[in-house]
Amino acid sequence: MNRAAAAVDRRVAPPWPALGALGACVITGAALVMIGPIVGPAVVGLLGILLLIRRPGIGLAVLLVSTVLFEDDPFGFLPITARFYEGPPSINEVVMATAAVGLLLDLGIRHRVPILPEPFTLPLALLGLAFVAGTVNGHFQQGDFSEVLWVMRPIGYMVLVSFLVVNLLGDRRKVWLFAAGAALLAVFKGIEGMVFWVLGTGRPLEEGGAFAGTVLTYYEPTANFIMLLFLLAGAGALMMRVPLPLWIKLTSPVVLAALVLAFRRNFWIALCLGFLLTIMLTSGIRGRRLVFPTMVVLLASIWIAISAGGVSYVQGPLVERAQTLAPTKLDARKQDAYRLQEVKNVLLELKNHPIAGLGLGVPWSAVDNPLPEEHDGGRFYTHVVVLHYWLKFGLLGLAAYLWLMAVAILTAIRIWRFSDGDWFKVAGLATATGLVGLMVAETTGSYTGVDYRFSVIMGAVIGWLAAARVHAIPSRTLASAPTPADPAG
Repeated sequence: MNRAAAAVDRRVAPPWPALGALGACVITGAALVMIGPIVGPAVVGLLGILLLIRRPGIGLAVLLVSTVLFEDDPFGFLPITARFYEGPPSINEVVMATAAVGLLLDLGIRHRVPILPEPFTLPLALLGLAFVAGTVNGHFQQGDFSEVLWVMRPIGYMVLVSFLVVNLLGDRRKVWLFAAGAALLAVFKGIEGMVFWVLGTGRPLEEGGAFAGTVLTYYEPTANFIMLLFLLAGAGALMMRVPLPLWIKLTSPVVLAALVLAFRRNFWIALCLGFLLTIMLTSGIRGRRLVFPTMVVLLASIWIAISAGGVSYVQGPLVERAQTLAPTKLDARKQDAYRLQEVKNVLLELKNHPIAGLGLGVPWSAVDNPLPEEHDGGRFYTHVVVLHYWLKFGLLGLAAYLWLMAVAILTAIRIWRFSDGDWFKVAGLATATGLVGLMVAETTGSYTGVDYRFSVIMGAVIGWLAAARVHAIPSRTLASAPTPADPAG
């Protein structure tokens, strides 16, 4: 049967099979409700797992969308969503596992060789080696093995999700739809955050005083990073004179307001840095003339971020928060003093263990630099991400993090420069400047490979970059097949 006949057959095919399947689903659902409140949901969950295994792309979409939508903040405006991550195994982990099993089965059925997330394979492999070294080192230092398991989760998520994404984004259209879906999620998070901010529901800025009742939009880094990329993409499109769709024009102010009202100083700095880098990169300046202003902007951003102290605990209104960016405002802030003392203690530990670090499960000491306050598990955490990798995994971990981020930024720049679609260029530029901003933000908060929600999203970014490198750059696709039209138009 030729294609035309097949198309006609599909158009005139009777609707009875579809209606029958729908009726069967309704009857099955009613029967499950009648069975009971425990057996019914269990059967539905089993059927859902089977569906995700059979359709790994749906499983990946459910994983990424739910990770972005459901905040793990028991003090946020929807504290019930934090139950999504309770475990192990959490619902999030079950979805991830089913997507992975589904992909492996699909590869086996189709006799396809798995695609590695190039050029990130070696940096990720080095990160895995550093994890093994940190585990062994921590074992000989009598470290807490339970902390090893908690560190393994976000790193494993990041590696696994990058593998899933690059294998499921098999063509140019899927790569584009993935980026468009991320933009829609950013818009949703912006609107959601502003709605609950207007309602005054969420994590409060302070418990008392003149500004009691003021809340922030998002405490965790995942939503803030997604909104950051969206805003940088809009700025890049304006600078590159790419026409903006009406929905982006209408929603950008809302997303910007949601990011500002998150009161996260490190993401404010990342946004300003991203805007400056976008202006410089799109100005036409190339080569050596771009190096000096870029280094000045980067060093100034890092100095402001470190001098401005911490970002996790927020106290006060927007104007007061902005004023705390000045280093002279630090002494009055207890949380900022804690972070400065933490850095001193961590640097002292690294001076004593410069090669292998402390290892996993070994807390850093605060004997020489007493802390103004203690946090549960705080001795296992470091707010400066490069110090975190160095302290936990030694020089191998530090090299793995820097290598991974450098490869990601350079790959994004390559997509911006060499892809043939305007919106692929916009997405590449936004990712490059956003990742540079993220590295500056992580001088006061460790997220990549540390926060498990953020690590899922970071794995998705890595996988998207690996797929876009192949499918969005004509020089890598014309050799095998004609490049399809740009879905962005």
